[in-house]
Order: sequence, then C-alpha cells, then structure tokens
Amino acid sequence: MKKVRVYKRRGQEEMVGFVLIIVLVMIIILVFLAFSVNKKGEKEIESYEVDSFISAMKQYTTKCALTSQYDYRNIVHLIKDCSQGKKCYDSKDSCEVLERELTGIMNSSWSSDDRGGMVGYSLAIIDDGETLVNISYGNTSRSFLGPTKNVKDDLKIDMRIYTK
Repeated sequence: MKKVRVYKRRGQEEMVGFVLIIVLVMIIILVFLAFSVNKKGEKEIESYEVDSFISAMKQYTTKCALTSQYDYRNIVHLIKDCSQGKKCYDSKDSCEVLERELTGIMNSSWSSDDRGGMVGYSLAIIDDGETLVNISYGNTSRSFLGPTKNVKDDLKIDMRIYTK
C-alpha cells in the first residue's frame, strides 16, 4: 500500500509543475500582447504617398489666369509662367501666386497634427538651376522621404517629408 501513495504524490507534483509552466507561458504571452497593443497607432508615411501627392499637386488649378479672366493655370503651367516672369490676368506676379498656392496646398495636406511620424516638410521648385519657390515647415534635419520629380529636363520639383 505504501507504494501506491508514493506514485500518487509524484503524479500530483508533476501536475502542479505542469500547471505552473502553463501559467508562466500565459503570463509571458499577455505581457507581449500588452506591449504590442500599447504601441502608438501612428501611421507611417510611405514614399508612394509623396510621389502621388506631387502628381496630384501638378494638376491643381490655381487662381491665376493668364490670357483671360477664366483661363486658370495649373501648377505646372504657373511654374513655367513664373520662370518666364509672366503676370496673371489681374496683374499679380505669377511667382507670388505660385508660392501662395503651394504654401496653402502644403499646409492643408501635410500638417504634422494628423500625420503620424512626420516632423516637417520642404518643397523646392528649381528651374534651370535657379530656385523659384522654397517652402519649408517644421524640423527639416532628420531622415526624409520624397523623390525629386522632373517636370521637364530643366524643371524639378523637390519635395521632402521629414520623419522621426
């Protein structure tokens, strides 16, 4: 009879050990789950977003009409007008209108409040080595996303989104 009791105790000890191992594994899983859920829900900015934004921005119709009151120019045409020193129909300087329009587009599209991971941006329009427009906002000293787009051989749009 004594042998039977010894075997029952060993079985009970092994079951307690097994339950402790299961409890430890569950605690470890819960800790990892808590860390993964607590990560900030910041959406990282992807490079394709910057590329798509530049393509859409080039098609934006501005408030500058060149030949008549209703012949409004898009950004690409306004860049060309600015590089040639042309004036809008209402006698406003095309470079001033271009800078004001681009500043408005950038501020409304890339505000750092709703873009997780973004700390700043810069936009430069370069024509034949001369900078026509240079707009920047926030911290522009960290890593960045953004291609340089060639509109023509000598005309470039350099946009950079700076991230954390």
